Amino acid sequence: MPPASTARHYDEDQLAALVCLIAFINAADRLNVITQQPAGDYQPGRHG
Repeated sequence: MPPASTARHYDEDQLAALVCLIAFINAADRLNVITQQPAGDYQPGRHG
């Protein structure tokens, strides 16, 4: 059961999507640490 403060702003599907997005960002950050990739290095159009 989500805290009342979040339940006021988001429905159950939105909360599930938010949790999945946070988990994905966390996983991506951890992979960047493991592979020693600097954050913010992407430049659009640089690879073709």
